[in-house]
Amino acid sequence: MKATKFSKGNFTLWLGFAVTLIGSLSYFLQFNPLARFFDPRQSGLYIVLGGLAMSVIGLGLGIRRAPINWRRNLGAPIFVSSLVLAGFYIANTFFVFQEEEVHFTNGEVKLAGTLMIPNGQGPHPAVILMHGSGPETRAGYRVNANYFIRQGLAVLNYDKRGAGASIGGHPRDSYEALARDALAGLAYLQSRPEIDPTQIGLWGQSEGGWTAPLAASLSDDVAFLIVISGGGVTPKEQGYFEDTSRSAGYVVDAFELIEGLSPEWHEADKSFDALPIIEQLDIPMLFIDGENDVLVPGKLNAARISNVLNAAGHKDFMVKVFPDATHGLMAAPSPCSICMPNDEIGPILPWYVSGYWETVTEWVTEHVAVNSEAADVVR
Repeated sequence: MKATKFSKGNFTLWLGFAVTLIGSLSYFLQFNPLARFFDPRQSGLYIVLGGLAMSVIGLGLGIRRAPINWRRNLGAPIFVSSLVLAGFYIANTFFVFQEEEVHFTNGEVKLAGTLMIPNGQGPHPAVILMHGSGPETRAGYRVNANYFIRQGLAVLNYDKRGAGASIGGHPRDSYEALARDALAGLAYLQSRPEIDPTQIGLWGQSEGGWTAPLAASLSDDVAFLIVISGGGVTPKEQGYFEDTSRSAGYVVDAFELIEGLSPEWHEADKSFDALPIIEQLDIPMLFIDGENDVLVPGKLNAARISNVLNAAGHKDFMVKVFPDATHGLMAAPSPCSICMPNDEIGPILPWYVSGYWETVTEWVTEHVAVNSEAADVVR
């Protein structure tokens, strides 16, 4: 009988291939909402290297047993496949961009962040990521940075004032203070020779829907604006909508609700209105909302922004609402068997709603000049 037994070497070789495959597939976790909770790159590297080591051991055991026959023995091709998978993961995770810790200041506030710069011919366009409310750190925006860097944009992702490694101020300081923090980051980027000073834009989510347009209005150097889930309602309206939605357990009708909003509120900045600011901006703008957002009324938010910009005669803007999308543009199906908990109402799927990042990618491609050698767009 011919030797067809599944030997120890074959078992180890196949196990190594399987582990390497799992590790290499973890590459895609970098673009998943779960990446806000942990950085999957190092753990993926350990898995890939562990699988590759198993493949080497398995190949060695197979060679000890019998010489490799490339035509009849799968051992060598399996090992080569493991090697290719490991190379794919390492090359596309650690060698497509440079990353460094940076610091910049706004008055007495010292802000700390991560600057990611694409490889390839520069200078590169850049985007600054602006925060939602509360003590937000760069970790929560890692997945956004991973997307933009692979579109060929440099990314400045920093800890909000008074949070993380940023020293001074408070995360709930005035919107103008937060806006000027981003502009301090813009000034820092303009000092870097790797960055194109004429192609630096702002991305803001939630509270960033107020602070990012404000920052753009305070500088002539902002090249474009991307706002996610915000900007079209006042903080007072947003808070009232959120409280009512949470009490009801579902997304309420904001068009009727906000008509009867009480004028009393307890915090400063609650009457801040970004719409007149957005109306005056003369830069390309992208606004995206989720219809299933219980924190910001997505349909109302988008309708107000569209009406203001259309009435003002703006030509270069886009407003899009995704059905079944949450505040963070993640999918929220019902019923759901593989969901994760979140800070909104009910569970959510652990990935973005279909078409969200494709929309951002297409818009950025049309509005930002990127060196094609540096861009590796994730679709």
